[in-house]
Amino acid sequence: GLVSRRRRFRSYWLLGRGNYNEKKGRQAVILIRFSLVFIFLWMGLTACEHKDLCYDHPHFATVRVVFDWTKISNHDKPEGMRVVFYPTDDESNTWIFDFPGGEDGEVELPGE
Repeated sequence: GLVSRRRRFRSYWLLGRGNYNEKKGRQAVILIRFSLVFIFLWMGLTACEHKDLCYDHPHFATVRVVFDWTKISNHDKPEGMRVVFYPTDDESNTWIFDFPGGEDGEVELPGE
């Protein structure tokens, strides 16, 4: 009936297919179309950020090793310390670093 016909015309009007001669109606359609185009262009231009992968050189991480000797006397301090780093994956590579005199230091470990 009449209600379904009005709904059909209303949907045509939103899509810009109706036979409406009203100036406000045409301006609203233009505004809706412009807004949709602007939103999709904005989403397309700002949605992704590109970062190049770097395989040119090995990456290393610097780790500072600190020993806390405050709980023991100076004559009980060891002649040196050894620190062993084990990987978290199944590789068998371990990294061993010696620190003479038990002094603090920095080491470089391969990173990802």
